[in-house]
Amino acid sequence: MSSDWTGATWVSLKGWRKLIIVCDALTTGTVSGGVVTLNQATDVAASGAQALGFKRRKVNVGLTTAQTEAAQALTETTVTSDTWTIPSTTGKRYRSIMEVDSDKLDVAGGFDCVRFVSTALVNATGVVNYILVGARYDGATAMID
Repeated sequence: MSSDWTGATWVSLKGWRKLIIVCDALTTGTVSGGVVTLNQATDVAASGAQALGFKRRKVNVGLTTAQTEAAQALTETTVTSDTWTIPSTTGKRYRSIMEVDSDKLDVAGGFDCVRFVSTALVNATGVVNYILVGARYDGATAMID
């Protein structure tokens, strides 16, 4: 599932073990905005939404269409205070990947939904893709808002 950078939807992990969030952006000038966090909720309608902590992500800044596959490798990066910001570099392609294990959610509190949250990008466009991994049972289907 794919959505606009600031319009990312909620996704339920109820039937899944992991969510992979792939964020791509293209900067066209000096960037502002793009401060990223994650939220969790008890349903895709955002009931009881609250921050979801995360400590790492994989990132590549400055991708070009001419780069070799090796040059496009992602580097694991530590996240500070459960947030990160897109770099303010003109004319760069940027990719960041975050993984959310369903057992890291507040399952005891009924939380099983996740959403990518970001402030609006200025001088950049972005897209967010969700990939659900590890169906808990045969026939699991994605629930999104």
